[in-house]
Amino acid sequence: MIRVLCLTLCTLALAAPFAAADDTHEDGCCPVAKKIDTLLTEWQTAQTEWNALPETDRQAIATRLGTLAQQCPIGSRVGPTFVDLQAVLATLVAGDEECAKHCPIAAIVEKGGPDAEACQDAIMLKTAHTQILKNLYTLTTYATTTLGMTAKGDADLTTRVTALKTTWEKAGPEFAALAPEKQEELGKGIMELCKTNKSVALIVPTLVAIADGFDALIAIDAKMGEWAEANPQFFKDMDMPAEAMEAFEARMALVQSTSEALHLVRDTVGEECCEEEGDTEEAGS
Repeated sequence: MIRVLCLTLCTLALAAPFAAADDTHEDGCCPVAKKIDTLLTEWQTAQTEWNALPETDRQAIATRLGTLAQQCPIGSRVGPTFVDLQAVLATLVAGDEECAKHCPIAAIVEKGGPDAEACQDAIMLKTAHTQILKNLYTLTTYATTTLGMTAKGDADLTTRVTALKTTWEKAGPEFAALAPEKQEELGKGIMELCKTNKSVALIVPTLVAIADGFDALIAIDAKMGEWAEANPQFFKDMDMPAEAMEAFEARMALVQSTSEALHLVRDTVGEECCEEEGDTEEAGS
């Protein structure tokens, strides 16, 4: 099963709408993809506004945000989390691109005919998988830039994701242990920054969207597996080198473990940090 799924996921990256999830809108597009697309557009606007600010204003906002983050058990974890996610997604994007170079279904699609038509669902799913990976990576880049975070080279990704799970298990309880006055102070401080700067306001929604995005990746993988099982005729003469298979299985495990860590993140920031719906749209520059 894993071998067939690996072969299937190595299809061409052709343009197609993201309709992999069962929960789709009437236009056939996945709500997670729409959320991510909207955030990308908002980030582009926010970055333009940010760059237009005087340097003194940018420095003041960065300093204030850094101070609040250091004092908050949740806020202090957000920046490093984005750095780890950026590293994970860079690896997944690179693996996806390498896979596309050795597409087992490419010849079928290029030939056309009934077999090519039968592969269209697989192509759509693979396209969705590729696009969401690239978009999630772009979101992490926007966030790390805004937060002034840089990549770190220590520890492999498996170790970093495991540490991510461990630290976020502690985040909620640590915040709850703060004095109510301190919780209120931190909350008000962040809300003020969110209302005056769009980039800051996008940080938490972006973290939640990335968690949703990893759930969508897992859903796509499951549907690819279903397609492969239903179409074994396309794989009977294909084989996957052991090294490529190991790399694929490692990426699958990385997606799963990162998603599990992000469930903790999403639950925590959703309870403690997310603004009420509509707040981010009111944020200015």
